[in-house]
Amino acid sequence: MAKRLYKLQKLWVEVSEEEGRRKKYYPLAVYQRKAEILQFIGRWKEAEAVYHKNLEWAIASGDRKLIAQSKTTLGVLLRGRGAYGDAFSLFEDACKIYTEVSDKRGTGLAIGSMGLVYLDWGNYLKAIECLQQALQILQELGDRLRISLWLGHLGHIYQIQGNYEEAMKCYQSELNIGEELGEKRIVYYALSNIANISYLYGNYEKAIEDHQRALHLAEQLGDKQSISYCVGNLGVICMEQGNYERSIECYSKCLEIAEGLGDKLGARITLDNMGELFKKIKDYLKAEDYFNKAITIDRQLQLMLYDISS
Repeated sequence: MAKRLYKLQKLWVEVSEEEGRRKKYYPLAVYQRKAEILQFIGRWKEAEAVYHKNLEWAIASGDRKLIAQSKTTLGVLLRGRGAYGDAFSLFEDACKIYTEVSDKRGTGLAIGSMGLVYLDWGNYLKAIECLQQALQILQELGDRLRISLWLGHLGHIYQIQGNYEEAMKCYQSELNIGEELGEKRIVYYALSNIANISYLYGNYEKAIEDHQRALHLAEQLGDKQSISYCVGNLGVICMEQGNYERSIECYSKCLEIAEGLGDKLGARITLDNMGELFKKIKDYLKAEDYFNKAITIDRQLQLMLYDISS
């Protein structure tokens, strides 16, 4: 008789309460997948509630690796919603647990995630340090998918610092890995990043071409946040080309999606762009209104992107 060459994945956790009482079971793996789908399609509040519940059950089960995984996934969502301090604490806790249980992949993921929060806070040296440390771990493991993700984030930091050549190297490697693995999401990220470099070099036609390719992928994936980013980036280029009507359309759609998701940083960036647009067309009252709304979010996120003392 042939032996089975597969193992059934355990889809639940079990928790014992008082002695002699029946055990309780919770299908954490199933709820995890549900939350990932909710997050992906833009229902972030519902996803967050599921992630919190998963973490509670993971803690009750005493499974330390599961606790670290649950903290990491919740942290990713909270970072997306602008709760940077809470997200960092979760990533830091997860990193400690992964290190203690000798889970190198988990450690690399947690360290890289901490680096992204440092990026959000504008601490680029710490962000680079964390991302390079994460890349080293993942390269040892041969985890090409996550390597491509961290390369994209590292490229973004170089881009912010004005080192476009190094940024493009990271983005091109990201694209190559995404295409080799057939990962549409990675290809989307890379195309968007490369388009941004083309824009910074003044090559608007190439930037529009790559942003539109990225937008097509985002729409295929049904990823609302990615659609928002693509549309917003196209709005920036339209503004530079003087096509203000089209730019307003793009920014309005981008802002609608960001606010619907609870993506405060995305909303702040778009409000700032809209302020710049109305400033260009000399509608100063609208420009001031959008800038004030952006500053309000900055204060909420504790970002230092404006001199708000003046």
